[in-house]
Amino acid sequence: MPQSVPQIIDLGGKTMVVTAKLSRKPFIELPVEVYESLSFNLTLRGVNMKNIFIITLLLIFVTAALFAWEAQGVAETLAQKSEQNAPETVEVQITLLKHYLSNYHQHQYTLNNYIRWLHENTLLRNKTESVPVVELTDESIHKATILFMTGKDLAIAIATRDLRQRIQGIRPLTEVEKDALKRYIIEYGGTFFFNYGGGNGSLKYIVREELKDIFNEYEWITVPLEHDIYQTPNNLSGASVAKSKLRGIVIDGRLAVICTEEDLLQKSKTSEEVRQLLVNLLFYALTSTDRFPWVPRENRILQVYVIANFYYERAQKKKEIDDYEGYIQDIEKACESYLKVLELAGYLQEPGGEDRIISEHDPQIAKYLWAIV
Repeated sequence: MPQSVPQIIDLGGKTMVVTAKLSRKPFIELPVEVYESLSFNLTLRGVNMKNIFIITLLLIFVTAALFAWEAQGVAETLAQKSEQNAPETVEVQITLLKHYLSNYHQHQYTLNNYIRWLHENTLLRNKTESVPVVELTDESIHKATILFMTGKDLAIAIATRDLRQRIQGIRPLTEVEKDALKRYIIEYGGTFFFNYGGGNGSLKYIVREELKDIFNEYEWITVPLEHDIYQTPNNLSGASVAKSKLRGIVIDGRLAVICTEEDLLQKSKTSEEVRQLLVNLLFYALTSTDRFPWVPRENRILQVYVIANFYYERAQKKKEIDDYEGYIQDIEKACESYLKVLELAGYLQEPGGEDRIISEHDPQIAKYLWAIV
């Protein structure tokens, strides 16, 4: 592949630098004035903003087409090796942890409603109609894509009579339960998400101390905005939900334990951004580990490919009705998903695989440019 040399496009005295990196999100750099006042009825030194906007759309479309073409080749090769065709939907398993620290069932119905929202708005399908509630010692826990733990401070749960177990049953995790959680995360590649349900912080402190005891050899981090759970497939780094700090533990390069500072599941009832963040979380849990023994790596790559195609096709429908804002959003999500396909397939480890110049002089790009025009 060619070296990374930005392609400079002259736009009547203004320049547009276009480059797409396979190792991270494709991006288009425009002059800062364009970002500040992107409008159809504005002109910038004789250049009509609508023309710039249309060119930007075209370049994004070309970038997505390139990734789709490359990812399609990878996926088709894998499909030939697999007995099954690429799935039409992507299966996940959202599971709620039954614990004895507080009201474990908080947001059980919230998660059920979220599962229905997933079915109506995405290609993600929960394996069960409602969220199963299991203990750490349950044999089926290893099948959970994400294990949710939630609850509010015990004093509040008691005051509001929101405990299903008796007060006498309140206790910390046992050593057997701690070992089971560690095995779920490290051996089975599970993802643990603690949603703090509210209070003065006592339950949040207790859970963190339990987790520190279980994973004492690993450090806690504040999840940076550049992390995949803020970026893929929904870019939320600039959204208000990104202000809700997430903390977690990275194990073998994977963010395996995530804890909230506030009640995000409560916000998911009304916030589209929070629901999209949970989609990113599911996407990350599916693609960040090779340790799901019951899901072959080839099938997971095909699942991600299905997600990418979903966003790509939805973008075209939005384009047909002149919803250009929605079109750009879905094209970006498609690009992110196609990149994940290439990453999972090991494409990015090839020499020179970090960069791809998006240039009309590139034969592959030219092919798509002429097809579009």
